[in-house]
Amino acid sequence: MGKDSTRNLLNNNTTRLYCPWQPNENKTWAKKSHKFGLLSKDDDFEAYIDEDMTKTILRIEQEQLEKIERLREEDSVDDGLILRQAQKLDIHSSSKIHQFFKIPPSDHDLIETLSVPQKQLKPLITLEQIILSKEAFKKDNNQSLPATNSQVIQIYKKIGCSLARLQSTNSRLPKALKIIPSLSNWDEILFLTNPLSWTPQATFEVTRLFLTNVKATQTKQYFQLVLLHAIRSNIRSNPQEKLDPALFISLKKALACNPALFIKGLLFPLFESNSCTVSEACILANVIAQTKIPALQSATALLKLSEQLFTLPTCIFVQIFIEKRQALPYRVVDILSFKYFCQREEAIKQLPLMWYQSLYVFTRSYSIDMVPTQKRALLTLIQRVTKNDEISFAIENTIKSAIKSNEEELETDDSDDTIVYNDDTNSNNTADGMLID
Repeated sequence: MGKDSTRNLLNNNTTRLYCPWQPNENKTWAKKSHKFGLLSKDDDFEAYIDEDMTKTILRIEQEQLEKIERLREEDSVDDGLILRQAQKLDIHSSSKIHQFFKIPPSDHDLIETLSVPQKQLKPLITLEQIILSKEAFKKDNNQSLPATNSQVIQIYKKIGCSLARLQSTNSRLPKALKIIPSLSNWDEILFLTNPLSWTPQATFEVTRLFLTNVKATQTKQYFQLVLLHAIRSNIRSNPQEKLDPALFISLKKALACNPALFIKGLLFPLFESNSCTVSEACILANVIAQTKIPALQSATALLKLSEQLFTLPTCIFVQIFIEKRQALPYRVVDILSFKYFCQREEAIKQLPLMWYQSLYVFTRSYSIDMVPTQKRALLTLIQRVTKNDEISFAIENTIKSAIKSNEEELETDDSDDTIVYNDDTNSNNTADGMLID
């Protein structure tokens, strides 16, 4: 006697008995179940299904299976497809994708002139320095250092070795790696994997981990201590100063998911270090240009850039944020007008062409938001600086037309006020006359 195919599904409330449906059979049996079950029928009850209904059920089932399989395939090849397409691109400062950020020949001579003195360079903080400072703080305060299990150390060192060999973005990550963001000492555990030895594909996968269900402080520190060092190391290790496509997409994902943390955790430390190169600025500017950023975050970045030393990378970042033409607060427009453009001109003898380009885009995009004092200051500025004939003439005409339109608006407002006043006077006289009569 064969084994009964009836299965039991047990839970806290009911015990149901059911028979699995066989496509080849034209009838199904519904067995007696618990009183709360939907199939509370007699034992002798038979439910017949005709051929048309059977074909319909089979067709729906096949469509559902195909849809599920298609979704699984899309999920598994999505990132791989993006990377394969990105590998066809030359992501570096001299490629076609960076034509907007290509340094003009006249500005190449100013790279050394506008470079920051060695004394003013500030080294970036590394993950190792953070861990050593924590240990030193605990020793100074007589706090016991947590002893990490030797087995845990071995496990994460092995994971680091596997991340140093990872060449595919579709590989499954170890569970021990996935739990790192949820650990209180996540930075110490992550340091055991030696992030500097990771492949770009491994950095891409770990970046995805820190973009979901992670505290903001951890994500910001990851951008600053791991991702920033990874992209700079990758660019410098390449003779042509290219950036690996996996890292380029990592930057785009990071900026799209958390623009505020990306700007504060990755861009701000790079600005403050005064060590950003032209190639790094071109690549990051390309990432910013291809990603949607809230206007508030762009305004924050422009305020920070206006405080930095005047260099070609600074010009590139200012130009790309202005080129987005987002609605900026009055404070940002005011600081860019007087602090960035006017004061820079006084301190720099020879201005790069990118400075003129930034000023041109700024006057074209934000002349409506400027007050007359700002417009006249920029007009005086462009008339005083060393002329770059074509673009200087365009900037001067833009500012003059903005000033003229502003004066016409004021005259129109004055005339409108006068007309309204006369109408009120006439109406009052008429009313008085009617009362007299």
